[in-house]
Order: sequence, then structure tokens, then C-alpha cells
Amino acid sequence: MAEYRFETTWRVPTDQAAAWSVLSDGEGWPSWWPSVQRVEVLTEGEPGGVGRRLRYHFGTRLPYTLTFDARMVEVVEPIRLVAVAEGELAGTWVCEVAQDGEDVLVRHLWSVRTTRPWMNAVAPFAAPLFAWNHAALMREGGRGFGAHLGAVAVVTDDPRRPGPGRLPVVLGGAVAVAAWLLIRGRRRRRSRTWCR
Repeated sequence: MAEYRFETTWRVPTDQAAAWSVLSDGEGWPSWWPSVQRVEVLTEGEPGGVGRRLRYHFGTRLPYTLTFDARMVEVVEPIRLVAVAEGELAGTWVCEVAQDGEDVLVRHLWSVRTTRPWMNAVAPFAAPLFAWNHAALMREGGRGFGAHLGAVAVVTDDPRRPGPGRLPVVLGGAVAVAAWLLIRGRRRRRSRTWCR
């Protein structure tokens, strides 16, 4: 499986309690994050939120969707949420909320791996494209989060990780599409062989 580590920070002029209220309401994310197509509550969990299990359906900038379950393993109001993801993404999401003067900093750390065979097959070439896709989704989420709170968010990616340049993204995308078409073509040929 291909492994990824993504860090994004949303800076929003608001207060910590308001930010926490929006972030901790996982099933409400589709109302402000356009890429979150829907959220299903699978398990309510404990009164504080630990053990709560939600299924997220994300649309992406690329021609695929991602569905995964997120189980809350740590809830420290109003400063920290930690979830374990299972499904098409597997790993952890850590969200830290801190007041910084008149702003709130929301730091997201995703340490995940993909489980779809085709994504793992093209990962050596398409990783920059997947990173670009993740960054685009997080920018959109930050803007929606800020707008939901009546403010403008400033979104920054992990300063230690260089952003993907245009050429790697284009090349990665071309290779990923070619590999996907190749894999798809092989599967079709196999299914025709089995049907005979």
C-alpha cells in the first residue's frame, strides 16, 4: 500500500468554541465542504464522542471518489480530535484547534495509505498528483469552513513538504491515467476469456 503524510493548517478569524462546534459535527461537513458528498452515522459512540463511527464519501478533483469510515479514538474538547480511518483510505487523522490571538488555527495531519489496487499500482508515478488532489480538497475545505463561520480562511500546506510543481503533476496524471486504462483493459480481456 502507498503511504502518505499530509499536513494542512486553516487560520480563521473566529473563536475556538465556534470552530470546535463546526469541526466536531462530522455529519454536518457536507453543508460547508463541497467535496464531502455525504456522511453516514454508523455508530453513535460514547457521550463525549469517543467510539463514534462515521462513513465519509468524498468527491475529488480527479475522476474518482473516496469512501472511508472514521472512528473517533480521542476527543479533547475544544482542542483535539483523533480518528482512525478504514476503507479506501486507512490510517489516522489528527485535528488540533488552538486560539492564536483573534484567530483560530486548525491543523490537520493525515497519515494514511490507500487500499485501492489501482491507486497503489500507479502510486510510484502518480504520488505528486494525489498530493495535489489532497491539497486542493483541503483548500476547498478551509475556504468553506471559514465562510461557514462568516470569515475568510488562510490555508497553508506543510512547510516541510514542497508543493508539487506543474510538470510532475501533469506527468503523474498522464502516467496514472495510462496505467488505469492498461489495468482496466487487462481486466476486460480476462473477463471475456472467462466468459467463453
